[in-house]
Amino acid sequence: MKDSITYLAFRSLIGCARLLPWWAIRLLSKLTTFVLHDCIRIRRKTTLNNIARCFPNKTSQEHRTITRQCFHYYSDCLWETIKLSKATAAQMKKRITIKNIELVT
Repeated sequence: MKDSITYLAFRSLIGCARLLPWWAIRLLSKLTTFVLHDCIRIRRKTTLNNIARCFPNKTSQEHRTITRQCFHYYSDCLWETIKLSKATAAQMKKRITIKNIELVT
């Protein structure tokens, strides 16, 4: 029963997100970044350590900036994927730009 309620709540959230305008999707992305990065701090320490290993010449402030940008990027991807799951071909063409198409095909 608990799983059914969780599933319905999750599907309702996705359904509502699909109906939101793009500015609201951007706002949700920023909110998600704030919650995951600053409040819950999910995997922030691990991400920060990985960034420090990848960029040893950068300062700790730059590492924190890159880590926050990573969280924001993943939040954008999450909400844009949900929003685009119901988009028409015309809407996708308006939003998506493919560079170097010859490398894709």
